[in-house]
Amino acid sequence: MIKGYAISGGKAVGYPLCLKRIRPSITAQTIDDVDKAIETLVRALHDAARALKHIQKALPVNTVAHAVIDTHIEMVNDQEIYKATVKQIRENLYDPAYAYKTVIKQYSERLGALDDPYFRGRAADIEDVFVRVVSMMQDKKRELPTLTKPTILVADTLEPSAFLSLNRTHIIGLVLEIAAPTDHVVMLAKEYNIPTLINATGACDIVKEKRRALLDAEDGTFTIDPPKDVLKRAETTHTTQTTPYLERFKNKSSQTKDNHRFTIMANVADSASLPDVQANGAEGIGLVRTEFMFMRQEHVPSYEKQTQWMKRFFKAHDDCTIRTIDFGDDKPFLPLTTVSGRGLALALKHPDLFKTHIKALLAASVNAKAPKLLLPMVENETMFLNALKLIEACKKSMSAQSIPFSQALKIGAMIETKAGVEHSEAIAKHAAFFAIGTNDLMRSNGLTKAHPALYKLINTVVRVAKHYNLTVRVCGDIATDIDIAGVLIGLGIDELSMPAQTIPTIRSSIATKSFSELSTRAKHILKSVDEAEVTTALHAKA
Repeated sequence: MIKGYAISGGKAVGYPLCLKRIRPSITAQTIDDVDKAIETLVRALHDAARALKHIQKALPVNTVAHAVIDTHIEMVNDQEIYKATVKQIRENLYDPAYAYKTVIKQYSERLGALDDPYFRGRAADIEDVFVRVVSMMQDKKRELPTLTKPTILVADTLEPSAFLSLNRTHIIGLVLEIAAPTDHVVMLAKEYNIPTLINATGACDIVKEKRRALLDAEDGTFTIDPPKDVLKRAETTHTTQTTPYLERFKNKSSQTKDNHRFTIMANVADSASLPDVQANGAEGIGLVRTEFMFMRQEHVPSYEKQTQWMKRFFKAHDDCTIRTIDFGDDKPFLPLTTVSGRGLALALKHPDLFKTHIKALLAASVNAKAPKLLLPMVENETMFLNALKLIEACKKSMSAQSIPFSQALKIGAMIETKAGVEHSEAIAKHAAFFAIGTNDLMRSNGLTKAHPALYKLINTVVRVAKHYNLTVRVCGDIATDIDIAGVLIGLGIDELSMPAQTIPTIRSSIATKSFSELSTRAKHILKSVDEAEVTTALHAKA
């Protein structure tokens, strides 16, 4: 038996098939004909884009699958990647496959090294595109198995395009050794109602393809040859990924059982996440990670490119918050590495880059109904005011050029450090709303999600926000913890923002509890002196 992380409920009984990722073999070779090498690159990119469009034709629009292929097509056509590859060919006389590998490796490693599952997941998409393009250069088509019987697909990692190229009517379960809930292939499995287990280390090692297997995405296990009575019971239960109970909560309003209202929003990193936002009943987009449009680039994306990219998110939901670029030591971007700092502090040290970014965001907001701009890592009043002055200068410049933008844009502050908490009252005098980035708040203070100091810091920000009549949301991973999410509501948090696929689970969980119960639990945690007390309070039954 292998244990893993179950994305949602459901069971599947079938025959396991292990699908290993295959990377093309590429060695460094020099060339004599540069023009011919560039021609080979152009043809491979063209053929890869055409193949992706062929896959996309069979997919319904406004689905995660359609949007994921859109993302891959965009990567294939990315001019920065193309120019960087041509540069490697011209300057180093690399053959096109090795030149492309060199460039893609840089981008993939940059994303994969980040302490953020969104970006690590997108590194897998870049790998997918790389394999496709190089296969075109080498004229080698990947042979995928033909599925003819109920199959539990097991893989170390699985490319989204490979998943979409398989006969999905026979895929009744998916087990991945390495994956995150925000990975595109996981989102695809959810869209197709396939019970899925991730982080199931060693799953491929136990696969015996002629034996039957049980995937239990309710208790997070994958078993080869379970007892016959266990198989029989599993076969009589539902096999869909999402239980009918959770389905009822996808599009319900978020409230406790005594009708205390709150809001659940979605965190997104790219446009492929947008169909999942709608499908899971998000009440808004609480955080758009703008770093993603920068991470594949060696140069700052143009004003036009940034505007087009951000406009997608404002169009996707009436209530949309775009966070400005948040780079630093853990999320490096080469043009910004010459100056130390993080988040807003780093952006303010690059005013020309930041102004282009802000102007693009303003232009993208023009037809949005409730657009919001969120400034990351705000640590004091001066920093926030300096950013507001820069934003006002951008507005005046655009008005002078008759470039329209939304006059309703609200500007919020993201509190993510102890300094930000300590200066939150001064910041609140100028902010339209607060967001608490608990991932960095924990990391910067060396806290765990069971440390009482974390909840005291959150409570301080909530009290300040209430005093100044500001809404306050939590955007960190702790919002996806069933027990902690309820406590956050009990503390007075107005909004939770999380990966879209976790929304029904959190909404349904809090719906079974009263606000008074959650408030009482939150008070107990605030009085706790150590992690043991917090853990007991978090898991205490009503």
